[in-house]
Formats: sequence, structure tokens, C-alpha cells
Amino acid sequence: MKSVYILENKNYYSLLMTSILNAEKSIYISMFSVNMLDTFDKNLHVRNLIKLLCKRKQEGIDVKFIFGNSYKHDDQKFFQQLDTSNEMAFTFLRAFGVNVGFFNHHQYESSHCKYVIIDNQEVFIGSHNFSPRSFSVGMDDSVKLNDPVLSNELTSIFIADWKYAYKPNNSEVLDFDSSRITFPDFKHIEPNITAIEEDYVSKILINENYFEKLLDELTNAKQNINISMFYFSFHKEKDSITSKILAILASKVKNKVKVQVILDRDRPTDIYSSFKANKKRFDELKKLGINVKFDKKEVASHAKLIIIDNEKVFIGSHNWTYGSYKKHEETSVLIESKKLAHEYNRIFATRFSELK
Repeated sequence: MKSVYILENKNYYSLLMTSILNAEKSIYISMFSVNMLDTFDKNLHVRNLIKLLCKRKQEGIDVKFIFGNSYKHDDQKFFQQLDTSNEMAFTFLRAFGVNVGFFNHHQYESSHCKYVIIDNQEVFIGSHNFSPRSFSVGMDDSVKLNDPVLSNELTSIFIADWKYAYKPNNSEVLDFDSSRITFPDFKHIEPNITAIEEDYVSKILINENYFEKLLDELTNAKQNINISMFYFSFHKEKDSITSKILAILASKVKNKVKVQVILDRDRPTDIYSSFKANKKRFDELKKLGINVKFDKKEVASHAKLIIIDNEKVFIGSHNWTYGSYKKHEETSVLIESKKLAHEYNRIFATRFSELK
């Protein structure tokens, strides 16, 4: 019997910290964004997580960390801030001997992956970045899977990326004396999170493979489809990947399949432009008779969650965008589990009912 944990916001952080504390051999992390700068981090969650990784390295654990963005500054404000926050964490970790690098691959501009592998046995995967928003005020969905076969597959992907990771000699952001850094007393506290025990089937989906499998499963849906998506971008071409998804959803509604969608809507002052990215698709979904809602402006619905027919769950880093389809390395997982799907449908129904 295998186990899977549903991780929303804060419980992701607490269970991750516990697993890192309990690691016996290795901790491999591929993370798009590590935000040590955000003023939301009143409890220093991100800084303490980074400090714990440093401490585990000093205790002899093999810690390797790949930062998602390439070591280049983009013209866009969002990516400039991302570079700065990632470089600070990179410098901090490297000062304490942690093996760190920036994603660097001939085929993809950057890595948007968000996963952690502990001892080649446990996998954390989903939409959580290492950020105060993900750990508190945002709406993120991830899972922890105790699945050695899946862990081994994802470890192979990580090692392949590590081979090409760029490891600059000097950071452009921060220079500090690591001897002055103090470490908290990290205590072993088991979070109150109940595992779902079931002989589920899981499959890692990389890059375009995710969309191939998604289109198949959406096409075969018979009863219901629940979707929470951060970005569902618009492309006028009918053969674009997002247009294909829209066409399938339209056909499902005509065939009496119940389809419900939550899309993110940010505030004008936010840097993500999710409202701008999602508005045209939102309007199209409405015209097709699909029950779609925007989330609350003050909450970042950063999830990439799809539940199909009460038995299949897609969760991971893929947005429904051209970038996720062709430009960025992405990792998601398809889990076939009636118990997990039931719980996520319950969570989704609560979220959906709270929106106008």
C-alpha cells in the first residue's frame, strides 16, 4: 500500500520541513523561485527552510539544488525580481557548502519545475514555490508521494538536469560572512496531516508529454472535470495547445459532462498579469456555457489542478500556456486514485462555492 498526502499552503511547508529533518542520505530540489526577499515572510519560513538545508549539508546529507531560471536578467519586471531573489538564496546555500546551480539546457529557456526528492523515496511535487505567498496567503496545491518507483524516475530527470546546470563562480547579488549566521533549533514535529493509503497508479509527465496525456484524459472524461488553473492563456490559432483544450471542454459540456473552472485574477498592482492572461479564455468559457469563476483578487490561485471523473488527478507545475508547452521545462504527475480524487473534489467544491 502506497501513501499520498494532500498539501495545501502551510501544510506543505510543515511536512517538507519534517521530511528534510528526517532525511538520511539525500535531498534533491528543483525549484523555479526561492523568495527570501518578500515582506510577507513575517515568520521567516523561507529563510529557515534555506538554513535547514544548510544544516543538513553540514551533517553529511547530499543536498543538491537547481534554481529554475537561467542566470540571465530578463527585460520583464517579474523575471528581474526572480533573478534577484534566486541569486540571494543561491549565494546563501553555496556559502554553507550546498551544491547549487542554475538550470541550463539547450532546449528550454528555463525550468518551471517545483519538486523535492528525499532519499530517493519521497517526492513533493505541485505548484508550491519556496515563497511566503505559497506558504501562507496563496492558494497552492501539491502532493507528497511515498513512491520509490516514481522517485527513482524523477531522480533520473534531476541528475540529467544537474549535469548541465550552470554554477557561476561569483554571485552578482550578495557577499556576506557566513560565520555570523545563526541557526534556529529545528525540532522534529510531525504535522497533523493524514495520508491517503491506496495502491494508486502514478506517472511523471514532463514537458509536452503532460499535454498529450491531458488531452487524452479530457477527451475520455464521462462525468465531471474540475479545474483550478493559474494561467489559461489565449491563442487565436485553433491548433494551439490551449485552443485544443478549450475545444475539448466545449465538446464535453455538449455531451453533458459537468465542467467547472477556477482561474486566477490578480490585482492591478501585482506583477503576474494573470487577469490579463486569463480574461479572454474566461469570456470564451462563459459563452460556451462552462461554469467558470475568477478567484478573489487578494488570493493568488497558483494551483495547476485537474480532477477527472472522480478517479484521476493532474497536479504539478504546468500552466495552460505556450511557455509550459514549449519554452520551459515542467514536471507534473498524473495520479489514478479514487480516494485522492474524492478528497480533491471536496476541496474544489468548497473553494468554488465561496466564489461569486
